[in-house]
Amino acid sequence: MSMKKIVAFFLFVNCFNILFSQEDKEIINDCLSSEWGKAIPFSKIEGTKGTMSLSIANGLLYALEKDGVSIYDISTPDKPSLIGKVGGMGNVRQIKVCGNILYLAARENGLWSVDVSDPKNPKIISNFATIEMATGLDVKNGVAVVGLRMFGVQCVDVSNPAKMKHLSYILTDESQSVYYHNGYIFSGDWSKGEVTIIDARIPSSLKFVNKFKIDGFTDGLVVRGNYLYVSSGHHRRFVKRSVGYGLGHALEIWDISDIANPKHISRTQFPKAYSRFADYWLPRVSGDYVFAVDTMNGMFVLDAKDKKNPKIIGNIVLPKYKDCSSHFAKVIPEILDPKTSFGDPVSSVAIGDGVIYFSGVETGIYLAKMPNVARIEEEKLSNVESLLPKEIEDLSHKDFVTSGMNRENPVMSVALDGDIAYTANVWEGVKAYKLSEGKIKYLNTIKVGCAYDLSIADGKLYVAEGLNGIGIYKIVSAGNLEKLGQIPTTKEMKCALYVRAFKGKNVLIEYGDTRINFFDISNPQKTKHLLRQNTYNTLVYADFGSHGLITDRYWAFRCHIGGAWIFDISKNSVKLVSTQKGNCGRSQSSGIAALKDCFVFGYNGGYTLVNPMEELSLVGREPMAYPYCKEFPEVDGGRKNAHEGLMNVDGNKVVVSSRIFPNCRVYDFSDKKSPKLLKTFVLKTAPNLPAFWQGKLVIAGGYAGLLLEK
Repeated sequence: MSMKKIVAFFLFVNCFNILFSQEDKEIINDCLSSEWGKAIPFSKIEGTKGTMSLSIANGLLYALEKDGVSIYDISTPDKPSLIGKVGGMGNVRQIKVCGNILYLAARENGLWSVDVSDPKNPKIISNFATIEMATGLDVKNGVAVVGLRMFGVQCVDVSNPAKMKHLSYILTDESQSVYYHNGYIFSGDWSKGEVTIIDARIPSSLKFVNKFKIDGFTDGLVVRGNYLYVSSGHHRRFVKRSVGYGLGHALEIWDISDIANPKHISRTQFPKAYSRFADYWLPRVSGDYVFAVDTMNGMFVLDAKDKKNPKIIGNIVLPKYKDCSSHFAKVIPEILDPKTSFGDPVSSVAIGDGVIYFSGVETGIYLAKMPNVARIEEEKLSNVESLLPKEIEDLSHKDFVTSGMNRENPVMSVALDGDIAYTANVWEGVKAYKLSEGKIKYLNTIKVGCAYDLSIADGKLYVAEGLNGIGIYKIVSAGNLEKLGQIPTTKEMKCALYVRAFKGKNVLIEYGDTRINFFDISNPQKTKHLLRQNTYNTLVYADFGSHGLITDRYWAFRCHIGGAWIFDISKNSVKLVSTQKGNCGRSQSSGIAALKDCFVFGYNGGYTLVNPMEELSLVGREPMAYPYCKEFPEVDGGRKNAHEGLMNVDGNKVVVSSRIFPNCRVYDFSDKKSPKLLKTFVLKTAPNLPAFWQGKLVIAGGYAGLLLEK
């Protein structure tokens, strides 16, 4: 080797060590080959536990840990110290700090605002019920942009954090992360491997601009100048499945100087891997450097000064944690030592002053000193009023009477007791209305901890109260309730979202997230937990349990991947009697109707009849609607379809309420093999499950309020 090459080599090594200097090299996971960069030494921030998201603002580090937020003083960047925390916000996911207000997305627990003006004593301000699972989050100029998985993107007016209000939403494939930049929203649409660009210059009236595919499942994204950085995972899209399996892990860079015509610049491949656990990915940018979170693969540091040819210069793989290997279905042996399972998935990264902070889903927060790479980039916010609309769209419908729009606390559920309608209005509690021909008369508001769903049986009202558990109330008279008991949240039931009770049965059913719980309620003051049935990581996107029994004993539940589960509750006990995995099709939008002798499952725009005592009967794959409703396009077949939705029954009539598109349709199922479409209503807001009153629809209309068919 020539002297010049030797000198150049030592200069390179010296520069690399300066970039990644750290006095206490506590952890170096050198388990990736050199093609993925040099293993970067890092250390654990003592006392921290599983963390989902990190952000730096106001000279502080904010972390979503467990069910809330923790705040760390980082005035000494390599020695963070905990100074304040607040919890009780549920399934936290992503975070955004704007001045003295912190916002966080918490999946089924919606959008939260927190006052962090005193970082030693953060205080919850309010909670807002998003249309679906609040996952992605960005906040700019008084508007929160929320990625809602199946529903796409929702805009929320947060100019008053104590009274957050719905503005609008727009359907995309499966929004996992969002980023707002110069009047446009970029949505990382996960399973389709797409980025959707939305014109949000008028956030109350969102419009599509463009969408383009990347070569992997899409998730996190960030914009710097004219460049969009997108992280992906799972499988490649532009090759055969057998070839691209596990090769979707990468960072792509796109030129968005022409917003209507983005141009692909480069794709940097990461190690081949696949696991359905912690399947999300995230990039963060600091000058010419990109920090790409790749969960089970760890995190990669790229020098992206040359956008066409980024270089991986370093990697971090977190330590293993207890039972880590059980989460990973498929480990790729040519990437990691087959005897070594992946480490704890990296969930987030925040860039500090010469330091990067990154988090593990199970093990907590870590830091690495990178003095010549990491620097804080504070965002500059413009005038709040520049984004807020002066006029709001009327959500009413000409064929319905309404109780009135409510953009703060939507009507999540309705339960009927004769002519009295009880509604679940989130933080406003339970409201009672008297129904009459063409009128909805307000009677009373009953304050409860929170109200997501309702069910009435045997003179009692059962209220799913979210993080407060389940309330049990006696209906004393119209609109007047007496508290009988409370089922608190536990490890088996972390958050009560949907609740179902039936006449003459002492079994109460609660479901949401990824589980179903059954309770003995024969004594409301001393209930007993009977059974927890896990749904095997298939998320409960909506009210997927039947609102009736067949033959007065069978109750059914729809797993969006796992098919149909049927339980026998005839003897005030619970028994799983039938599973129809795969036979009822895959759906993330369809519920179940309970006719007298069989269940009707929505199936890929059609339906399936299921009787637990007989063989499953597949009726067809054609749309339920006859003729076909052209105004509602099919979206990815069985995943979500305009002809599927939440279902309820009135004799032989079945109502199908599509929350995603949105619409309500009523069918005559007198002839089960040839149902007839009776009527269709196209709505302006996502409807929750309807009920029937004297043959007319009563719809829990979300932000449009309670709707009664004229």
